[in-house]
Amino acid sequence: MQGLFFGNIIKGFLVLFRLMQGFEAVTVYIVSSALSGIITHSSYRENARLSVFMI
Repeated sequence: MQGLFFGNIIKGFLVLFRLMQGFEAVTVYIVSSALSGIITHSSYRENARLSVFMI
């Protein structure tokens, strides 16, 4: 019974892995675009803060 249970878990993980491989490109694109957006946003805020200090 336990072996069947673990077999089902492994099958589920394999199915999830295949789905994740399908979504991998989309996920990488979304994450990278979100990260770049955060980085540009934070650098923009830093530049605004620096310009305020300059004035």
